[in-house]
Amino acid sequence: LFPRHIVLSNRAASFLKLGHHEKALKDGIEAERLEPKYCKGVFRKGLALHAMGRYQEALTALSAALKIEPKNKQIKQALQF
Repeated sequence: LFPRHIVLSNRAASFLKLGHHEKALKDGIEAERLEPKYCKGVFRKGLALHAMGRYQEALTALSAALKIEPKNKQIKQALQF
């Protein structure tokens, strides 16, 4: 079985694609709580916040994700809003 934080992060990605931003945010927050250094959980939390129009919080989350993986091109692109 996959670790819980990975499952939650993957589910958050699915919720984002479906437009269920609140559910994606919930899973992203929980993934980050379980494993704060797992970049994808933090990144998807930031994407969910952005999709919900919570831009300042999104900036904080995406910046935190970039600190975990400074060379990640997806994060850098997401920060250009």
